[in-house]
Amino acid sequence: MSRISVPGIYDIPIEDYIGDCCVGPSISSSGLRTLLLECPAKYWAMSPLNPNRFPDESTHALDVGRAAHALALGEPEFAKYFVVSPYDDFRSKEARAWRDEQHRTIIKADDLETIRAVALVQQRSAQCMRAFEKGKAERSLIWQDDETGVWLKARPDWLPDDPASRFICEYKTAISIEPYRMSNDAFKYGYHMQAAMQVDAVVAVLGVKPLGVAHVVQEKDPPYLAELRMFTEEQIEDGRFMYRRALEIFARCLKSNEWPGYTNEPTYFESPYRHAKQVEELRNDTRRFTDPPPDRSKNYNAADYLSNG
Repeated sequence: MSRISVPGIYDIPIEDYIGDCCVGPSISSSGLRTLLLECPAKYWAMSPLNPNRFPDESTHALDVGRAAHALALGEPEFAKYFVVSPYDDFRSKEARAWRDEQHRTIIKADDLETIRAVALVQQRSAQCMRAFEKGKAERSLIWQDDETGVWLKARPDWLPDDPASRFICEYKTAISIEPYRMSNDAFKYGYHMQAAMQVDAVVAVLGVKPLGVAHVVQEKDPPYLAELRMFTEEQIEDGRFMYRRALEIFARCLKSNEWPGYTNEPTYFESPYRHAKQVEELRNDTRRFTDPPPDRSKNYNAADYLSNG
């Protein structure tokens, strides 16, 4: 594919999107989050701009998760990227020949049953059943940032036909969607940065402000509960500030060709709250260090020993 030089909305394969697809350096939300929430060195190690990048080693668990994600967006999306194996294993010559001809990720029949069960729960959820309607899956919005000149990329899971009156929709899996735990994870992984960037992408490319970004979040284990979560306007603004700060770091690293780790120089360990609390408790518990050990020749019970203090 020829490199993109004009801002717009593109139907391109995911491999092209995550690659070096623009005429100038480009970056997506996932890259900006790695830069800011981890460090530039972590981003550069896997960046498509890095000629010596580390290979992306997919795992079986990730394949199953991605397949559930694709199926949530519809059968056509699943069929683009995944194929179900007619073989239980690839020990036979025939099975290996079939495997080597595939250009999609192979899913076992047993895994497909689980993936369909997950998708069915989401489709029957009162909150989520209409999330992926009246729109298209995984369209790439690409534009050039005015301040840095960097090309930016966003690829919402579901872009509505009329974003001014409907939510952009993202599909996320989680260990737990209990509100407090899920909220912690959302900010830990920078989902608010991603949401802010998607809002700005629609404004930059389509010229309209979307209603917002809704997240279909679903648990990875039975009964695969699925519910909707959204960010407030204030949280979106926080995400915008953070992704803009990450973009500044990216532009600076590009200019200097330096991709530092977590610190610029040797530093001291930071004392976590748990350590400080533990030390405080030990210092206040003077009896622990001054009382003699119990007389093992006598039969103390716990209540007697504690009452001696």
